[in-house]
Amino acid sequence: MPTIEIQPDVFWIGVNDRTTDLFESLWPIVQEGVAYNTYLIYDEKKVIIDTAKSLKANEFLDQIEEITELSQIDYVVINHMEPDQSGTLHTVRGVAPQVTFIGPQTTSLRRRHLA
Repeated sequence: MPTIEIQPDVFWIGVNDRTTDLFESLWPIVQEGVAYNTYLIYDEKKVIIDTAKSLKANEFLDQIEEITELSQIDYVVINHMEPDQSGTLHTVRGVAPQVTFIGPQTTSLRRRHLA
């Protein structure tokens, strides 16, 4: 699915998952699947809000590349560590080592914490 500009310089860069049967391995997912909602803010700093499930890593990286190069991303904000929001953290760190991760203390790749 293509990226969607929500407002000037704010983009939905999420991916759709129509292959997973159970959300968080517990709840059945309806036929339409589930979306991993991720956002990119393109300002003085480029910030990604949440990531996506690891099995969608290639699609997720493609979504980012539609708007900017991964080497231009400054921050990734992780709201919580469930796999649908944090599954591609290691992938992002591998291809964009300059990124600063911001999240709660439970964030496994933390370099900086939210208060």
